[in-house]
Amino acid sequence: MTMPGARFLAFLFIAAAGLAAGIKPSQAEKLVAALSQETVFIRSNFTGTALTLFGAIERDAATVGRSGTYDLVSVVRGPNEWPVVRRKQKFSGIWLNRDAIRFRGIPTYYSVQSNRSLSLVADESVLQRYEIGLTNLGFQPAQPIMEAE
Repeated sequence: MTMPGARFLAFLFIAAAGLAAGIKPSQAEKLVAALSQETVFIRSNFTGTALTLFGAIERDAATVGRSGTYDLVSVVRGPNEWPVVRRKQKFSGIWLNRDAIRFRGIPTYYSVQSNRSLSLVADESVLQRYEIGLTNLGFQPAQPIMEAE
């Protein structure tokens, strides 16, 4: 089974300094990013792999480089699923599934890396809009399930 890098890494967000404050980014600077592997092969003997994200800031000939630093935020998400969470209850010495609830759109994998604290990189509204950080994922129950599946 093959899984293209773009699909495997469902969401990759990189923010430059200044975006958080609502300032329009300079049109003369462009972020160029790439992955060390575009395709990850998952077979029966798959035990994981290392992916490297790398990039550079590309400027046009007329642009003078900024003296300040840039902020970088990388978000890696797996495909979303609708998992069921069950509450167990002990009944006559046996643990049974009781109440169950299904959540919508939960990523199968989620990782956030940044060079500074997210609160220093972007406004809360930006973090919420792009679902950056666990507190901004907005886990919403889809429906309660009466009977255990």
